[in-house]
Amino acid sequence: MAISYPRDDLMSAVRLIVQAPGFRLQPLQEISRLRNGEIRAKNFADPIWKATFSTPEMTQDDCVDFESILNDLEDGLKTFQAYDERRPYPFRYQNGTFSDNGQISAISNNGRTVTFSGFQPGFQLTRGDKFRLTSIVGTTLHEIKETISANGSGATSAVEVQPNIPPAYQGSNPVSFKKPYCLMVVEPGSISYNPGASALGTVTFSAVQYL
Repeated sequence: MAISYPRDDLMSAVRLIVQAPGFRLQPLQEISRLRNGEIRAKNFADPIWKATFSTPEMTQDDCVDFESILNDLEDGLKTFQAYDERRPYPFRYQNGTFSDNGQISAISNNGRTVTFSGFQPGFQLTRGDKFRLTSIVGTTLHEIKETISANGSGATSAVEVQPNIPPAYQGSNPVSFKKPYCLMVVEPGSISYNPGASALGTVTFSAVQYL
């Protein structure tokens, strides 16, 4: 059977553990200092997501099997769906039981601020919750910067997010808070086998968002 990309089976093959430095935003900027000591920063683009993953301890055969998937992805920088396993669902709904029918109803402040609608009444979002934004132009991953709640109509007040919503999104786009993912590629040369005791081992690798 032909393998299709982006692969959606990587994080279901094993329960990947997010390792230090974690699932984080990597700034695409340059910092310089003036003669008086003042620091200036120049942003070349919006920050992108980067992550470091590790498998739990597995048999050597399972490690080889998983490495084969990673080797396939590394060859040609093929994409896969990746999400932050530390919080796959909103903090207030960690069992994943909630209606995931929200959408962005308004975007302002150059994509930094959004208003949601379509939630169940009183739906709560906590700082650090992530969501996937989807439209015909692609898929992006964003993080809530404030803790808010939906009103009785399922709408929220304006809330800041990071990174900014791309200009191509104009509102009325669906969002998902259930295992929200972005598309990533395995960083070349980052795959590592780490032997453990009793013929067990782990496999680690790092990945970066595909633009």
